[in-house]
Formats: sequence, C-alpha cells, structure tokens
Amino acid sequence: MIVPDGKDSLQDIGDHSSVERKKAGEPPARFIAFWISVLTFAAIYTLLYGADSGRQLLISLTTDQRGEFQVFFDHGAGFSEQDSSRIVVRPGSHTYSIRLTEEPLSALRLDPDPTIVRMRLDTVVIQDRRSAHSATLRLTDLSPLNEIASIGPDETGATVVTAPNAQDPQTLLPVHEEFAPRAWELVIGRACRGLLLLTLGFAVVFRMARPSIGVPVSSLIFGAWMLVAAMAFTSPTSQSVHPDEFSHLAAARYYYSHWIPPRADSPEIIGSYSAYGASYLNELDIVYPIAAKVSQLWEVFGLEETTSLRLFNVLLFGGLLGIAAIFQKSWPTVVVLLLTPQVWYVFSYFNADALALFLSLVATMMYAAPHSPVSRFIEGERVSRAVLFVFVVALGMLAVSKRNYLPVVFITAFFLAARHLQITVATAALGAAGVALLLLKAIAGAALFVMFPRTAAYIAPAGVASLAVFSFFTLWSVVRRPTLRPRLYRLATIFALALAVALPRVIVDIAINGSPGAKSIRMSAVAEERAQLPFKPSTVASNPQSSYPGLALAAKGVTLSEVVGTPYEWFASSWRSFLGVYGYMSVYAPPILYSFLAAAFTSLCFCMAIWAFVHPGARAAFGVAVAGTGLVILGSIVQSWANDLQGQGRYLFPVLAMMAAYLQSQPELSRSRFVAVSISACFCGSTMSFLTVALPAFVNR
Repeated sequence: MIVPDGKDSLQDIGDHSSVERKKAGEPPARFIAFWISVLTFAAIYTLLYGADSGRQLLISLTTDQRGEFQVFFDHGAGFSEQDSSRIVVRPGSHTYSIRLTEEPLSALRLDPDPTIVRMRLDTVVIQDRRSAHSATLRLTDLSPLNEIASIGPDETGATVVTAPNAQDPQTLLPVHEEFAPRAWELVIGRACRGLLLLTLGFAVVFRMARPSIGVPVSSLIFGAWMLVAAMAFTSPTSQSVHPDEFSHLAAARYYYSHWIPPRADSPEIIGSYSAYGASYLNELDIVYPIAAKVSQLWEVFGLEETTSLRLFNVLLFGGLLGIAAIFQKSWPTVVVLLLTPQVWYVFSYFNADALALFLSLVATMMYAAPHSPVSRFIEGERVSRAVLFVFVVALGMLAVSKRNYLPVVFITAFFLAARHLQITVATAALGAAGVALLLLKAIAGAALFVMFPRTAAYIAPAGVASLAVFSFFTLWSVVRRPTLRPRLYRLATIFALALAVALPRVIVDIAINGSPGAKSIRMSAVAEERAQLPFKPSTVASNPQSSYPGLALAAKGVTLSEVVGTPYEWFASSWRSFLGVYGYMSVYAPPILYSFLAAAFTSLCFCMAIWAFVHPGARAAFGVAVAGTGLVILGSIVQSWANDLQGQGRYLFPVLAMMAAYLQSQPELSRSRFVAVSISACFCGSTMSFLTVALPAFVNR
C-alpha cells in the first residue's frame, strides 16, 4: 500500500472528499463492503456444502511422456465433445481428478494422447466426497474403440499401447456403479449461489443507473478478494493442482536459507528441476527471494508452507484493493482486476506472475494519469519523493521479474516520451518497431533462421537501426526546443534510477553464473543431464520428431499459421485461458460463459477505440497501448513457435497493464456508461466462472 507524503500526494493520487461522495449520492464504502463480504462468505459456505454434486473421477496412470488425455462422458445420449474434459498428463505416476455432474453415468471414453505410445492405467475411481463412498471401475472391462494396438489388463491395472501413427486413439470403459442423488442439497446450494449472483448483478446495474457514479470498484474488488482467498485456503496442498505450483514452491524454498541465487548447475537445486531439466531459480525473477523472506514473517502462526506462500500473492491482491479503497483516482488502473477470472486465479496460488502484474499496475498508477506524480516531476513541478520512489522501485523490480512483462517497461518509456517530449506518431512507431524486432531476435534465437530464412540475418540490425533513428529524431526534437531539455533530463534520471534498482540482481547473477552465453551453456548441460528424454536438448536437435510435440515447432517445419490456428490452436487456447481456464488447462467453464466474457471484454476494447477516435487528445495514449499489446502478443507467439508451445492467457496479462495505462490517462472514459456496463458484465461473468467452475473443481479434493 502507498502511504502518501504530504498534501501534494493526496492531490496526485487520491481524493478523500466525503462531501463529494455524499453529493453524488454514493453509499458508504463500509456498507457496500459489508454486504458483499457477507454474501460472498455465504456463497462459499453453500458452495462447499451443497452447491455441486461432490463427485469426482480419479484417474491414476503412469507414462514416460507429457501429453493430453481426454475423457468423454456418456450420460445416456452418447459421447460428445461438449461433454468431455481434458487433463495434461506428466511423466511418471500421478493421479488426476475430474469433477462429475449429478447425472447418471453409463460409460467413459478414455482417449490417450496420440504421441504417447504406451500408457498404464493403474486405477479409475468414482468418488463421492460427501458420503465418502467410492467405486473402483474394473479395468478388465476396458476395450479398444479406435487406433489401439493392444490393451493388457492384469491384477493391478491395464497397459494401453496406441497403434503406430495414430491420430485419434480411443478406449471404452463401462460404468456399472450408481450413486443416489442428493437433490435437496444441490437445490439449496445453487439457490444461494444464484441469489449471490443476482444480488451482485442488480447492485451493479442500479449503481450504474445513477449519473456520474460509475462502477463501485473498491467494493467489487473486495468481493473478488474473498474469492481469491477462498481458493488459496481451500484448494489442496498435498498434490500439484495449480500450474507448476510445486516448481515455484521449490524455487522459493531455496531462499529460506539463502540470500543470493545459486549456480545453474548447483546440486542444491536438483529438487527444483522440471521435466524440461530447468529450474525457475535459473531465471532473474525477484519474486522467489522476496516471497520466501516475507512468508517467514507469519510462519509463527503455523501455516503450512504452500498456504504460507499463497498468502503472499493473496496479500498482493489485497494491496491493490487497499489502493483502490483509499485513492479513488487509481480506479481506472485497478479496474482491470475485474475483467477476467484468470487474474483472480493467478493471485490464488503461488507463482511468479502475480508480483509482476502487481508491480506493473502500481507503476501505472504513478505515471499514466494526465497530472500524475511522474508527469508533474518531468514537467518540473514539486511532487512527493515517496511517490517517485515507489514508481522507480516498482519499475526496476519489474525489469527483473517475468520476462513477458519487459514490454511494460518499454511502453512506459514510450508513453512518457510521447507525452512530454512531443515526439511524432511516426517516430514513436519507429521506436516500437525497433523494440519488436529486437524482441523477436531475443526470443527466437537460432530458430530465427528457420522461421525467416531469407531475412533472419537482417532482423537484429534493422531493430538497432530503428532504435537509433528513433533516438536521433527524439534528441533532434529536444535540441530544437530548449524547453524540452529539462524534461528529457528528468525522464532519463527516472529510468536511470530504475535501472539502478534492477542492476544488482543482474550483476550478482553474472558474478555467479558468468556471462549470459556462459550461463546458457551451463543450463543446456544441466538440461541434457536432468531432462526427460523428449525434453533433452540433444533430442530436440538431433531427432526433433521424437521430442515433446510442443517443442521447437519451427525446426519441425510447422508454419506460423499452423501454430496460431489449426492444429496447434495458440490463439484459441490463449484466448480461452485468458478468460478463465483452471488447473493444468483442464478445468473449463461452459462455452456460453466464454462467449459472455468475450463479448463483454471485446465491447470494452471497442469503447476504448471509439473514445480515441472521437477525442484526438487520447490517440497518442491509445496508439502506445496498442503497440504494447502487439509486443506482448508477438512475444507469446514467437515463444510458442520457436521454443515451447504455451497458449496460456496469463502470458498475455501485460496487456492489462497497457489497458490500465490508457484508462488511467482518460479519467472520463472510465466513468462513461458503456465502459461501466462492459466492466460490470466482465465482473459478473468472472464471478460466475469462479463460483460455479473454479472453486467446485478444487475445494475438498
């Protein structure tokens, strides 16, 4: 939370006028927060004790490859794609859980990944968490349906071998066990949950109907925070149910007893290696030492390790809530927390994305508004040093956080340069193009010559040349206007201080692991030794077709259109998971909910574009936000094409920081009726997704 330093800071960021609130007819925030918290807790209680069937399908299987496993359910009308679930299976022996409905189940269709030649099913169990009743299905009844070479059942399971060059292997498993329904519990639970959603919806609609009020941001974020905390404290900690959480935990665990990062090949971090033969400790991410040290502050309360580290992310969300509650002028920034339930999910378990998003939003509050503290400093006005300190530290820490947030740092520089140095749109576009070309080279590496064989050698020089021309025209503009020189000096000072915050982490890493080239060689050697066979660098280099299907797609001859569209579906996967996919990309909401969230989010983007078209003063900020969005999307696509297919929406979260900067720069836009409707619709859809899909999938597992 930011503690303002004097009167200037209150004018810069917040507005505490209770008189203005009363004139506007706004009800007390404490009253709104009270009834939202009561309803949220009531919904969570009924959710835990009667809002879902309490039944789950537990599949224990063993494989030596990573892949996707799809389960179809026959409720008496045959199998369909709409009534199926996907789970990502990992090398080794693991148990996977899928939530079941109340409908009677007559058969299962188990479709292994075509790339997994051999897989052993150990047990398939239907379990009722409420009655503690369970039924183990007979794997001797498992029969082939399509492209299965053999099924070898025995006393302890069944071994499934797919046919050579299989495209859609299928097996059939009949279900003979029946579970008695508990209709009254479901009716009560769903009624209470529906009442909550209906109440929230009416509250928001009536709120918007009052002129000049807008969305009650702090109150809605409070309700979201309750859901975040519910997921953090009720989801399992004994098994890895959230994406790579155990790998993040292992990285943080190292810093319980250390202060400096390890060597890339240190024996101390063997336990943190993934199937890729890599560790999060080899990254520059600053989150692990911070979370480890901070979480030790509340270890005296006896919290389990996983819960303790999850609490760190939960409190980050609470910090943004505190800022929204105290400083009302920050609402256009923090309102992006209401746009998608995937943001709430990221804050509900331990990972490296939550801190990076937190830092990017804090920095945005400091610089994006027309009369922000950073802008006033660049213009030579007197502002609070404490606020500038927060901005510099946030920006510097962001530079050594998740790599996909680096575009936020560049866009911050472009945004402030466009505002205060009066650079033209063409000059700004040239700078953005230079960053995009260098970003392409940095992410793709040697794969660039496979992706663009004719132009690869010119991409990096073209990027450097573009930035050089951008710098020349920017400096020339400043030289021609002496009044701009002090602004340039102050802008350069801010980013130099941010660089000073980030440099110690980089210097320490170089001192321990050597130059980036030497560190890369050491990491490749470790990956060759520790990675699973399909993930070894030697497998990718010498026999790419035998490597994990999502690795080095460009080297395997996959085109860009195939990565983005069919068959690899980067766009569809990223877009859907941006709107809320939980677990290891295995827990999906109903299609209609994705359509609703997509319509609400798209309408918000449309309103932002129309505002820039109608208001010329908003076009520069909108153009910079669009450029930043393009950089983020480019980085994700190139990473998936050149290195590892990762169509995950959380990698696009820096886009939210770009949107926040634009909304913060246009205060009137965030209070317009159509924007308020779009944001409110996003919140209602997000609440429904989290309450009806995310929480039931994990609580009491």
